[in-house]
Amino acid sequence: MWPFAFLQTDFHMDGTQLKMGSMFERFKLKFKKDQQKPGRSPKPDTSPKISPSPGSHSSSDWRPHSQISWPGHCKRWSRRYDAYIRHSERDSDYAIELLHYLEAQPEDLRCFVPMRDLAWGSPIPSEICNSLGNSHCWIMLLTPQFLDDDWCLYHMHQALAESPLSEGRIIPVMINLEMSQYPLVLRFMQAIKSQSCDASVFCKIRDSIYNYMITNLQTNDPTMERQAASSNNVHESSDETHKSCSSTMESKFQAEEYSSRIQEANRRTDSSR
Repeated sequence: MWPFAFLQTDFHMDGTQLKMGSMFERFKLKFKKDQQKPGRSPKPDTSPKISPSPGSHSSSDWRPHSQISWPGHCKRWSRRYDAYIRHSERDSDYAIELLHYLEAQPEDLRCFVPMRDLAWGSPIPSEICNSLGNSHCWIMLLTPQFLDDDWCLYHMHQALAESPLSEGRIIPVMINLEMSQYPLVLRFMQAIKSQSCDASVFCKIRDSIYNYMITNLQTNDPTMERQAASSNNVHESSDETHKSCSSTMESKFQAEEYSSRIQEANRRTDSSR
């Protein structure tokens, strides 16, 4: 049986007892409380703001300008979220700070956090797959707690299944981990490293997202263009149909009026005789 997001009782996954319902409630409560107080922001970045050179795919330490053009049909809007944040329950405080930081950026980054954004009553595994597929980048907060959490590992493997070569979409963040603990399936990806749960890595995570977005998502999405063109054609067809109906009704009214006048003239002629 699929686990559901509204469950308040324990269930098992691979023999490990998980309390998804209560964890969901605690995260919601923590998120609401955290919104009532100002979040702690990382130290402002004073480095020069330069754009990456055209065609560059490296994750160098650049800072994008705040005004970046995102056309209405560009690939960014083909997915609902820019970043998907996965963390363990015990790292919720750090995840919330990262969430606030990213969503406060000039680019209005759209972030998905499972414990905040999962739909109530929906099967959790299918929600995870749908949300991963509807996000451009996937941030994995790799801590010892993450590696001990079966749901976190499930998220990680689903992200790898969605994009096996990553191509900058998966952003591993190693927190209090030795290289010997780094998951083997991620060894071909460069990770952001931190020795503690601090906000100093937030700007690196932000830059990794920006780098992927600017390199891959500013061009127009052919599917969205076709959908827009199809929608315009439907509207134009509807307008033409409306005009045709109006013209037909007007012609019918004129014909009826002309017929009435002929009949009236005939009656006058008959009465004069």
